[in-house]
Amino acid sequence: MEVTSLRVIVLGRVQGLWYRKHTREQVEALGLTGGVRNKQGGSVEIEVERPMEKINELAEWCRKGPPRARPVSL
Repeated sequence: MEVTSLRVIVLGRVQGLWYRKHTREQVEALGLTGGVRNKQGGSVEIEVERPMEKINELAEWCRKGPPRARPVSL
């Protein structure tokens, strides 16, 4: 299994809606290593490492996010 990493900035309606908390829970549930943090300007930054298929699952989840979130770009 190939180990790789991903760094992404999520833009859109993602702060103030628990996006960071829910994303962190997804990171942990998928067994990924990394972190999630709010950035100035209302975006969320995600940096993770581990097998590519788990990173792909996280990326799919991030495109939708938790209820009420409206990500527009990864």
